[in-house]
Amino acid sequence: MLSTLHMFLTFSLLSLLRSVFPVILRSTFISVVSSSRLVFVVSGLVSAVYVIMGLTVAL
Repeated sequence: MLSTLHMFLTFSLLSLLRSVFPVILRSTFISVVSSSRLVFVVSGLVSAVYVIMGLTVAL
């Protein structure tokens, strides 16, 4: 019973994320482009990727 409820909650959460995520992504992209801070965001993303890679290597 508990596992079925857990699976249902996970599935509904995933579908909600799948429906909400593109909207958030699009609005974020529009706001970033309108404020023309694209270079700053890209460099932040690259540094975040490097940090994550370093953490996975360290672990």
